[in-house]
Formats: sequence, structure tokens, C-alpha cells
Amino acid sequence: MFDNGNHVVLRRDGVAVVLKTPQNEMPQVEYWGRDFGVPGAEGELSALDAMTLKVTPPA
Repeated sequence: MFDNGNHVVLRRDGVAVVLKTPQNEMPQVEYWGRDFGVPGAEGELSALDAMTLKVTPPA
């Protein structure tokens, strides 16, 4: 699901792209914009997960 998988962080010319790479799924763009210094360590990216995870409340 969207909260599973490792991150891939790409940076260039002040822009950062953070991808989530779940196993057996297509990569998902978690962030794309100004490089705000997102570290590359998995543990430090958990805050980004919390900000971007879309949770649908039960019906």
C-alpha cells in the first residue's frame, strides 16, 4: 500500500523528488518541489510519510 516500501530521494538544481517504492507496485511520487533538505535515511523520512499519507475514514 502507499505507506509501505523504501524511499528514493533525487536532487538537482534546488529541486527534490521523493519516491516511495513498494514491492510489486509502481513507484509513487511522495514529494516533488523545492529541495528543503530531506535527508536520505529511511527513519528520517517517516515524518514525510505522515504528512503525505492519504487515509480514508471508514464509511
